[in-house]
Amino acid sequence: MEDDDPFWTAPTGKVPGKRKPRLDRRKSQFGLATCRVSQVWPPQPETGFPAQAMQVQEELWIGRGFPAETAMRLADGNASREHARIYKRDGGTWLEDLGSTNGTWLNGVTARDAEIKDGDIIRIADTILLISAAPPLTSPAPEYVACGIVACSPELCAVLGTAAALVKERIPILLRGPTGAGKEVLAHFIHRRSARTGKLQSVNCAGMPDALMESELFGSTGHAYTGAIDKAGHVEAADKGTLFLDELTQLTHCSQARLLRLLQDNEYCRVGSTVVCRADILLVAATNLSMEGCAKALREDIQGRVEGGLLDLSGLAARRADIIPLAFHFVRLHNRKPLDVLDTDTVERMLLADWPRNVRQLHSVLRLSGNPIHVIAMMQKLGVVYPKDEQAARSAMRGRAVHPFPTKRVFENLFIAAGGNVTLVAGRLRVPRKWVYDWADHVFDGRENWPKVAKQCPSDGPGFAEGEPTISDSTRDMPSEPDGSE
Repeated sequence: MEDDDPFWTAPTGKVPGKRKPRLDRRKSQFGLATCRVSQVWPPQPETGFPAQAMQVQEELWIGRGFPAETAMRLADGNASREHARIYKRDGGTWLEDLGSTNGTWLNGVTARDAEIKDGDIIRIADTILLISAAPPLTSPAPEYVACGIVACSPELCAVLGTAAALVKERIPILLRGPTGAGKEVLAHFIHRRSARTGKLQSVNCAGMPDALMESELFGSTGHAYTGAIDKAGHVEAADKGTLFLDELTQLTHCSQARLLRLLQDNEYCRVGSTVVCRADILLVAATNLSMEGCAKALREDIQGRVEGGLLDLSGLAARRADIIPLAFHFVRLHNRKPLDVLDTDTVERMLLADWPRNVRQLHSVLRLSGNPIHVIAMMQKLGVVYPKDEQAARSAMRGRAVHPFPTKRVFENLFIAAGGNVTLVAGRLRVPRKWVYDWADHVFDGRENWPKVAKQCPSDGPGFAEGEPTISDSTRDMPSEPDGSE
């Protein structure tokens, strides 16, 4: 195995084993007793799932010079042979850099000996590791693939497992989670696992007028009111299937009272009729409110009927193991290659971002992105925040600016000062030439719209004057997204 790996070299000096404890005895703050380390980047090229995962017993050595049987060996030419180790001490788990050439980064900040917790992101050269208390999946589960679910994180897998168990109980299910977290996708999963012969009937309760709620759900007879016709409601349409009430908490208490008999006995009456109808349905409801918000928005008797089937779906930032597999899925959905759109820096930003609108926002970012620069630009434009304190720390530690996406005015000034020389612009910004080409094409909407200036070589003229502002100085008071305007 080692002979086939171009990055593998025999270890010199250090071997995996016990080390003398450090003199400082800092107490654990997080108490991560069970720790698993997953390599989320580079991932498996076909699925985007972690390439490898290992559990930390007493300690785990990481580098490209350790045997894969006893340590986490990295196929990364920029990693040191003995790069880092993760070890347990004082009831917690700690990360130590072993004097590596390129350093070890914990959540975007350099780390020499720091405690780690569940959900932390470790970057070693061009490799990114994820810390978790429970093991993520390293390959797609067939039962999830059959239902169209991309699930890798232990948090999402636990919710799916509970949902599959609740289906057998035939009780109402309430999905609670933030906007865009995937509640409707989870409802489709529940419907498919129920093996019901009917269809999934979705109802948007937020867009249903209170006066029409009863007739829309239960249907009406021809003599119910002036102009009424015989029509079936959503409940009848969902017979032998699943009725999905999205945003249930948006219904008024009066409208919620009309659901009590349906929730309790699966019985209802059409508007204008006294005939009791029975519906063979699985009822699934969803809300984006917190526990406190649900207590205020739902009637107490409604809560009592749905709290037995409560499923909490966390946001995307809380299940970081899902981000890369979802990114691969979305990029391929739009007929592009994931490795053309994503790189190490972009993935690190994605893993550390807050994603306020969750999976829906991730899809929006990747829908039109053709390269890593576009991904970062779209994240900034849509308000996906990369933590500013970690940005500042990284800038200070590495001695280089954290570059926002340049605006048209900044780019024009830079190109004029450089005489249109891309090498000079890249050198002044301290970024690769390819980044300059990608930025300029995006800002000016095509290379034919670049500023028209006379070309000059680096030795032909002074180019940038001494003390001229860099890109980070020039954009400090400007919007970070490329708006294409002055």
